[in-house]
Amino acid sequence: RELAILVAAINHHLAKPAVERRLSADAAPAIVLPAMSPPRAVWLEPHEETELLLACFRGPRAASLADAEASVDTLPRVYVFTMLGLETAARQGAIRGLTVDRVNLAAGFVDYREPGRAETKKRRAIVPISDRLRPVIERAVRETAGRHVLGDSGQIKRAFKTACRVAARRLSEAGHHDSARKLATQVTPHVLRHTYATMALRHGVTLWDVAGVLGDTVETVRAVYGHHSPEHLRRAVNYRENKELVYG
Repeated sequence: RELAILVAAINHHLAKPAVERRLSADAAPAIVLPAMSPPRAVWLEPHEETELLLACFRGPRAASLADAEASVDTLPRVYVFTMLGLETAARQGAIRGLTVDRVNLAAGFVDYREPGRAETKKRRAIVPISDRLRPVIERAVRETAGRHVLGDSGQIKRAFKTACRVAARRLSEAGHHDSARKLATQVTPHVLRHTYATMALRHGVTLWDVAGVLGDTVETVRAVYGHHSPEHLRRAVNYRENKELVYG
C-alpha cells in the first residue's frame, strides 16, 4: 500500500508542467509493485451480526433487537451506523457523511453521492432502503439534531470497537469461541460491507445486483466475492439434465 501511494505521488508530480517539477522524468525511480495480496475473507455470520447489533446498546443484553430499540429514547449512533453498513454496504466515510436530505423515505432509497464531490474509483451508490432498515432510518432521521443521519460526521471507530468487544465477550460466554476471536481481533467497519456482499450472494442475489449496491464493477465483485456465488455454474455442471441440449 505504501509503495502504491509512493508511485501515485511520483506520477502526480511528473504530471505537473516541467518548470514546476523538482524531479525529471529520467530521474524518477522505477518502482515495480508486488502482486496484491488476496482480500481478507472476513464477514459476519447471522448470529455474530445479531450479537454485534445488540452490543451497540449499553446495559444488559436485550432479548431481541426490538426490545433493545424500545429500551432507549434515542437510538445509539453506533447502532444506526452498523445497520446502515449491513443493509446498504456503504463505506464508513459515506455513512458518516450521509445527510438527512439524501434519505428519500417516500421513494425508499439512500443517496450516498455527495453534491460537488469528485467521483473516484470508490464510487458511491444510490441504495434502496431494505425492510429491516426502514424503521431504524426513519427513527434516526426523526431523532437527529443535526444535518447528518448519525447526528454528526465524526469518527465511529472507537464506539464500533467497543461494541465488537462486548459482542466478543458475550459470544465467548455462550461458547462461540471462534466467533468471539473474530469479533475481538478481525472485525472492522469495512467488514459490514463484506458481510452484505457475502450474504447476498449466498442467498442467490446476482453479481450484477450486488455490484450495483456496492458501487463496484461486476468484475471486481466476481474477483472478491465470486466464490460465494457458485450458482451461475450449476447449469454447466448439470449439463446432462439440460433439455435444450441435443445429444448425438
